[in-house]
Amino acid sequence: MSRLRVLVILAGLIALLAGCAEAAPTPRPTELVPTPAPGPTLNPAGDAAHGAALFVRWQCASCHGGNAGGGIGPSLAGTTISQAAFTAAVRQTRPPKPAFSEAELSESDVRDIYVWLQGLEPAAQTITLEEGQLLGIQVYTSSGCDSCHGAFAQGGTAPALAGYSADVDAFLEAMRSTTADVPEHDLEALGIDLMRRLYTWLKEGANLASGC
Repeated sequence: MSRLRVLVILAGLIALLAGCAEAAPTPRPTELVPTPAPGPTLNPAGDAAHGAALFVRWQCASCHGGNAGGGIGPSLAGTTISQAAFTAAVRQTRPPKPAFSEAELSESDVRDIYVWLQGLEPAAQTITLEEGQLLGIQVYTSSGCDSCHGAFAQGGTAPALAGYSADVDAFLEAMRSTTADVPEHDLEALGIDLMRRLYTWLKEGANLASGC
């Protein structure tokens, strides 16, 4: 084969290879799929420290005490009610307690408060007789009277007591006569003096001068 013919064949092969190279599709770069940013992580066990801060921030301490041991409102320390019942109590208005919406306290916020309260040592609530305290209502709520007779003795599952009209001796006798069915009515549990304070509050309302 002549040298010229070999060169012609080589040139043809080079041209053919170049055409094939141009026709081959250029591989697309690998597309990057964005990784979504992680959402906030919630501690399913609850954040007790956050719950303690919320308890103060939303002024729960003003009624239930700084460490939830009770005050004008009942003790919540070491609560044994279910989380669902606690959440329902937070959401519902029960004067003088305000209702807290989910926009104010989210479900996780309520859970954190609940977890903090559960971790507290239950407090034995004591009532003192210092002048100027609303001791009548304090006796009423700390003794659980509000759970049956309503937050302000307006009535509930038990009769209304607000504006009680009978005299104090009739009131004390009514307490004595129902102790067997309602142990909270036991005069020995609170003492006559506190029962009289409770009677005064039911009859007259809060009286700062007398401490009722």
